[in-house]
Amino acid sequence: MSFAVINESDGIAQDALHRCAAGEITPESALSQLLSRAPAEHEIEAALGAAIWDALESRETISVVRLADLQKLWNRRRLHCNADSL
Repeated sequence: MSFAVINESDGIAQDALHRCAAGEITPESALSQLLSRAPAEHEIEAALGAAIWDALESRETISVVRLADLQKLWNRRRLHCNADSL
C-alpha cells in the first residue's frame, strides 16, 4: 500500500500510517509518532484521510479497520483538546 505524500516533511507520518495499516505498530503508537513529528495538525488529518481513502480504494479491509481505529483515537484527542479550550 502506498499513501499520497502531502509534503516533503511527512515521510515519518507516512511511515507511521503504513506501519499501522500493516499491523506492525498499534494505532496508539502511530498517533504518538504523528503527534510528535508532524508539523501541523491539519497535515495529520490530511495524511490520515488520504491513507484511509487509499486503503478503501485498494479494498484492503484490515488496513481500513486499523486506520479507522487510528482515526477514532485522533477524533477523541481533538474532541478532548477542543473541550479543554472552552
